[in-house]
Amino acid sequence: MTLGSKFSLYGVGGFFSVVLAQQTDADLMANVKTAFANFIESGQVWAFILGIILGYIIRQITTYGG
Repeated sequence: MTLGSKFSLYGVGGFFSVVLAQQTDADLMANVKTAFANFIESGQVWAFILGIILGYIIRQITTYGG
């Protein structure tokens, strides 16, 4: 396979046409709101807070000096 044939397979005609054809949701704030609501509703916020607290405690225990 030559360089020219690789370019024709993966060049502008083959690769970018697939990327440009993808549909995206333009409402970013609605996506953020939905993700945050799911974060709270699923209880992941408590795991996050507990991880912050335990990480801080472990850091204080294992730090020597100041």
